[in-house]
Amino acid sequence: PFAAAVGLMADPYVDAVYIGDPTISERTMAQFGYYHQTNQFLLEVAPSKSRYLKRILGTHTNRLDAASDVLRSELSRTSEMFRKDEIATIESEQTEARPVGTVTIDNEKYGRYMGEIQVTLVDLPKDEKVNTITRIIEKDQTILPLIKAGNQFTLV
Repeated sequence: PFAAAVGLMADPYVDAVYIGDPTISERTMAQFGYYHQTNQFLLEVAPSKSRYLKRILGTHTNRLDAASDVLRSELSRTSEMFRKDEIATIESEQTEARPVGTVTIDNEKYGRYMGEIQVTLVDLPKDEKVNTITRIIEKDQTILPLIKAGNQFTLV
């Protein structure tokens, strides 16, 4: 219901959207509330053993020069999220195929792009320069196409 409602709200010919589902889940209600208060999309990630997981959680902004295949976090490779933990290098690990909803981070093999965080919008092949960290849970993957250039999204 959340993705459908947000899609309708983006339509200039729609004045209002009413949710009439009496069985709406608490989680979906939380997504509506978060979006209404912050204008940010809330995306839940699956559990992961990646050592970089905690570093990608939080709020990101999709770059203004949006890509068609991925959401690209605007400031990820230059941000404090890596400097605060004194990470000098992101080593190559978990370089796997990247189905829709995969959260990735570019590793040392990507040179100046090391540290860039992305979320895949289409299925992408394995790339030795890109570490897979986790995936957006299936229920939230319907939200991904709604995130446009400059939109913020929060990974939890």
